[in-house]
Parts: sequence; structure tokens; C-alpha cells
Amino acid sequence: MSYFLSYFPKMERTKTRRSALRAEKVQRAKPNAWAKVFDERKRRMRGLWRRNGFYHAQLNVNGTPVRFKLHAATVPEAVTAQQALKSEQRAGTLKRVTEQPPSILPPGKHTIKQMLDNYREERDTLQGKDPKTNERENSGLNMWAKFAGKRTLDVIDDQLLINFAKWRKKQRNLKGEQISGRSIDLDIMSFRHALKAAVTWKWLEKLPVGKWKKLAKKPLKKRLIPTEEMNKYRKLAVDECPRRGQLFSDYLGLLAYSGGREKETYRLEWEHHVHWKRRQLEFPGGKKGGGSHRAGEPRFIDFFPKLENHLKAMYKRRDKTSPFLFPSDDHPEQPVTTFKQIWKKVRKAAKIFRTDEDIGFHHLKHYFISHCVMAGIDFMTIAIWAAHIDGGILIGKVYGHLRPGHSANEATKLNNAAWD
Repeated sequence: MSYFLSYFPKMERTKTRRSALRAEKVQRAKPNAWAKVFDERKRRMRGLWRRNGFYHAQLNVNGTPVRFKLHAATVPEAVTAQQALKSEQRAGTLKRVTEQPPSILPPGKHTIKQMLDNYREERDTLQGKDPKTNERENSGLNMWAKFAGKRTLDVIDDQLLINFAKWRKKQRNLKGEQISGRSIDLDIMSFRHALKAAVTWKWLEKLPVGKWKKLAKKPLKKRLIPTEEMNKYRKLAVDECPRRGQLFSDYLGLLAYSGGREKETYRLEWEHHVHWKRRQLEFPGGKKGGGSHRAGEPRFIDFFPKLENHLKAMYKRRDKTSPFLFPSDDHPEQPVTTFKQIWKKVRKAAKIFRTDEDIGFHHLKHYFISHCVMAGIDFMTIAIWAAHIDGGILIGKVYGHLRPGHSANEATKLNNAAWD
């Protein structure tokens, strides 16, 4: 009998701990959800709830349960505020409102976590940003909450940003990983957005930090591969890999003559994407086409001599048992998944692997765009072929120097007839 009686308290404690863990999980998964509040020993605090970083007390007003927002940063403070509301309830002075505003704090006395939660709630309510942008921003804000969530806003200065950057690097180093300067820059940018919002709420009198000196390094300009060098790599592929070298050589050639991306080119099919009568090569775009979201909408590359001759030569060498331009070696009914091992072997044979002269698949896209610019094709057409959605702005910035006199040549088109 004593064993039977002692069992229930133990079972109840276990059930409470599970409820606490479940509540924390729900709060992380659904930021706007109501979560029960537990103390340090995982015991349920009756009548207390938490939502978006704010504590609420549930009390009955004239027989109706009402939740009041509390000015509290910790569970003990929430309990104290709850008791104060209960005193008003007993005195009959508690007003029936759906949400009682928190006490007005002097600027700088809210916690960083309160600021971050309030910012996210406001941002998600207004829906002014792309969901993917919000997802990336939340990643940085979560790190800030972990780093300094309990501190008040009045401790924020430029040194705090520097300390955060050091902490981020240290956290990654402990895992045996590295973090790029750009990732830290984006985390700082997200935090500054929250600070600017806090200024508009009067939680801060002014922005407490200056301009952040970006840690991201400017990307190195990709060198333009000479045609002789590209042909050398294609020949090395055939010599070094007798079994699959010719197929890989054809792959390098198609990237260079079409500007296709690495993965989207794998899934091209003879029947569906090579339009001989229309004289066009189609990239289906999107994830269904084997690319990422950057591959965008379907696009068509009109045949020109190099591209057309290359496709005709490939067609003669094709595997007739497979619909794909680049079939898998073991399963011809499927496309190849990667050429990276062959590519690595070719670069080692060329003695450029992991040197300043090393190149990747994206250099061949660079090769295609550069030759289009030097041939005088207008930037908007090149942007369509390259799946750039900016209408040619990036092409002009990055590749404009390859076409000397472009601006002057375009100006000649504004002759007198253009104004009639």
C-alpha cells in the first residue's frame, strides 16, 4: 500500500516535466502560440502564460477568464505582478480588458529578448518582408537572444556588436567549423533592424550603435578562361577518364556554350529540351529542372554555330538507351548526379587544383556570358539567357568592361530618326 501511494507523486512530477518540455517545444515551433509557464523545477505556475516573450496572467473578471499582459522579465517577477492583479481583483478595481498594457518603462530598461520578440511579432503581423528573408533574419535574432537576451537595452553599444562577432566565431570553432564574415554581418544587420524598431516604440531614445564595419570579404573576380585552356581540360578528361571522360568533356562544352548551371544541366533530355526544329535549347528552371530556386522560370537559348555543332556531335555519341543528355553510368534511365570526382581528377592532372589558377563549374558560365558581351549582344538578352532577373544590371556592372565603347555605340542609335 505504501508503494502504491508513493507512486502517484512521482508519476505526477514526471507528467509535469513532460508538459514543461512540450510547452517549450510548442513555443519554439509556433512563436504566437500560448505556452504554459513553469518554474525552475519544471512545476506549472497556475494562471501564468507566456507568448512571444511576454508573460500573461489569467484571472476571472465577472465570471469571464481574461489574460492580462504583465511587465515581467522572469518567472518570479511574473508571479509578483500576478499577485498585484489578484489584489485588484479582490478589491473589485480590476478592469475587464482583453489585454492590459504593461507598465511604461524608462527608455533602455526593456530586455534585448523582449525587443527581439516584439520586433518579430510586429514584422510578421505587417508581413512586409519575404518569408525567406524572415527565416534568415530569425536565425540571427535567435543567436542574439542566446548571447545577450537577458541584458537590458541600455547596455547596447558598438563593443557589444564586436563581442557578439567574437562569440559567434568561438561557437563555430568549438564545433570544428568556421563562420563566414558575411553570416556575422547579416546577424548584425538583423539586430540593427530590431534596434531601429525599438527607437520608434520609444524603448530607446536613439540608435545606440554606429555603422558596422563589415567583415565579409569582397569576392575575388573570376578569371576569364581562354578557349585554349578550356579545350585543354576537355582533352584531359578524355585522356584521364577513358570510360566517362568523353561524356564529361561534352558536359564542359555545353556549360561553356549555353551558360547552364551545374545541376540543372544534368537533367536535360533530348526529346523535351533540345528543340531541333525551333533551334533552341531549353532549361526548364526551378527545382523540377534540377536547379535551385535561383534557376527561375524556363528559358531558351537560341542556337548559334558553336552550340548547335556541339549538340549535334553529342547526339551522334548519345546513349540510345537513355533519354538524358548526361545519363548515369549505372542506371541509364536516370540522369547523372555529379561529375565532381572527374572534375577534380582533371584539375589535378592540369596542376591547378587548389592553386590560384583553380576553377569551378561556374567559371564556364562566366566564360559564356563574357563571350556574349564581347560579341555585342545586348545585356537584357544575356540576362534572360543567364537567368538573371535584374534585366541586365549585373551583366553591365560585372562584364561591362569587356565591351569597350558600349555606351558610345549605344548612343549612336539616338540619331535624328529616333526622335521623329
